[in-house]
Amino acid sequence: MPYSTFLTITAEAMSSTGEIAWLQNAYTNAVNAAIKARKTGISLVLEVCLARLYVDYDAKEDEAIEIWRRILLHPDASYSGENVLVKFCKTSINLSYGVHLHQKALRAGDGKAEADGYIEELKTLYRRTVKQFGKSSELVLGNKSALLVGLWHYQHGRVDEAMIYLQPYLREQLALLSDDDPENDTDPTGDTNDQQKHTDAINRTPAEEYMASARVASDKDWVLYCDGVCGRRFGNWVDSYICCRCTLGLCADCVERARGGEKLKSNIYCPEHQWLHIPPPEQVAKPGEIFTDGKMITISEFCDSLRKRWL
Repeated sequence: MPYSTFLTITAEAMSSTGEIAWLQNAYTNAVNAAIKARKTGISLVLEVCLARLYVDYDAKEDEAIEIWRRILLHPDASYSGENVLVKFCKTSINLSYGVHLHQKALRAGDGKAEADGYIEELKTLYRRTVKQFGKSSELVLGNKSALLVGLWHYQHGRVDEAMIYLQPYLREQLALLSDDDPENDTDPTGDTNDQQKHTDAINRTPAEEYMASARVASDKDWVLYCDGVCGRRFGNWVDSYICCRCTLGLCADCVERARGGEKLKSNIYCPEHQWLHIPPPEQVAKPGEIFTDGKMITISEFCDSLRKRWL
C-alpha cells in the first residue's frame, strides 16, 4: 500500500543510500508483471506506490502526475474484488494529488494565474470524484479534495465559498458522531479535528481548543502519522506540529530537522512557515468525551458547538 510501513522504511533506506532509482525500477517491473498477469487492481496499487516514490523521494512530479491522472480515468473493473482496489487507488490519489495541487497553489500565491490553475484542477478532481463515486456518507468523507478546496478559500478569507465545500463534509462527520454506534466515532473525530485544526490554525487559536479526545498514543492504537521521514505513528497529535498554511503534520523531531535545513521529502515545502505546536493534553478523555477549550465535555456537546459554529 502507498503509505505502508514497509514502503516507507524501504524508500527511506533506498533514498539515503542513493538507490531510489533501483526501488522505482523494481516497482515498475512489478507493475508490468501484474499487467501481464491481468491483475488490474494490483497493478494500479503498485503504480500508486510508484507515484509516491516519484513525488516524495525523487522530485519527479511529472511522472507522478501522469500516473495519478491515468488511474483517475481508469474504468471500473469487471468484478467486485478488482473494483475495490480500483476505488481504493482513486481515493488514495484524491488525497495525494489534491495535497500536491493545494501546496503548489500556496507556493504560487492567491490571485496569481498559476494558483488559479491549480485550484481549478483541484475542483475538477473534486467533481470527478463525486461523479464517479456518488454522495454516500463514506464517499463524502473520502473526497478529501473538497476539504482542500474549502481550506484554500478559508485561508484567503472567503468563508462563504469555503463552506460550500466544508459543510457537506462536516454534516456527514457529525451524523456519525451523533449516532449510537461508538465503533464509528474514531474516523469522523479525526477528520473533524483535521478540518478544525487547519481552519483554526489560520486564526492562531490555542491548540487545546481543538484537540481531539486525548487518547494515549501506542503502537497498537494509532490514527495519525508524521509526514516527515521518521514514519512515527501515534494515537493523537501530542507534542507535534501543524503547518498553518499547508496540510502537513510533523513530530517535534522532524520539525527541528526541517528548521535546520535538512531535506525531509521533496513534497515538504514549508520549513519557513508558521508551525502550530500541539502540547500534551492536560487530561485524558473517557469514552464519549473530548477535551477542548481547556475543559472536558461530552461528544454530544462537542457536536453541538460545531453545528453552532459551522452549520
